[in-house]
Amino acid sequence: MVNAYALCPAFAYFKYHFPEPQTPSMELGKELDVRELVEKFVRPKCEVRYQVPLRGKLGSGRADAVVLCEGRLEVVEAKLGGGFKRQQLAQAAFYCLLAEEQFGLPCEALWLCSPEGCERRPFSYSLREHVKGLLEALERDLDVLPRGRPSRYCSYCKYSSLCPWRPP
Repeated sequence: MVNAYALCPAFAYFKYHFPEPQTPSMELGKELDVRELVEKFVRPKCEVRYQVPLRGKLGSGRADAVVLCEGRLEVVEAKLGGGFKRQQLAQAAFYCLLAEEQFGLPCEALWLCSPEGCERRPFSYSLREHVKGLLEALERDLDVLPRGRPSRYCSYCKYSSLCPWRPP
């Protein structure tokens, strides 16, 4: 849901209140070999856990992989397409927060991976605070339809016919 909210608050609201089955791209994403991506691009010399269910005070999710190394951790989020957007970064950062709580270790970085490669991002204070702010807003906005962010995505949004903020 963090991913959806970072894309558009109205999209997250509609997704929460009118859930739909997984999309074809989500199904294809299940076939993505995260283990191969991690071994090829991340090349950790530490323990790697795959498809890690995460639960905490902030919510729950499933990280594609968590690298545990020398008293710290890194989260790996894999997507089919490259060119990661802010919403995928927010989702991976959310998983960092959950992993910190679950494992009791600081999250040092997150990896955004696609079949083309992986990009390492530090889990900075500003990113941490940004995601906490998103979570607070998400919690507040799920009860009342929040103001949307009209963008070029609107023309592809499955909820555009319901949204009062879609561009004409």
